[in-house]
Amino acid sequence: MKKQMIEIRMKKGEQIDRALRRLKKKLDKEGVLKEIRNRRHYEKPSEKKRRAARRPRMSSYTTGYSSGYSGGSSGGGYSSRD
Repeated sequence: MKKQMIEIRMKKGEQIDRALRRLKKKLDKEGVLKEIRNRRHYEKPSEKKRRAARRPRMSSYTTGYSSGYSGGSSGGGYSSRD
C-alpha cells in the first residue's frame, strides 16, 4: 500500500502559524509522527510481539478503573456505624 504525501494548501491571506497548526493536526490524525517515533530505533521482532501482547492487557486495566470507581463521596472510607 503506497501512502500519499500530506498536503496543506494555504488560503489567501492565511497566517503561517495557522497553516502549520492545520498541518500538525493532519499529521497527528494520520499517525505519521507516532510512526516516526516508533521507527527511530530498531525494534527486534520479539520486542514487537511482546509490546503487541501487552497492549490488550493495558486497555483492560484502564477500563476497569472507570467501572469500579464510585466517585469518592462515601466519607473517606470510614463507616458510619455508631
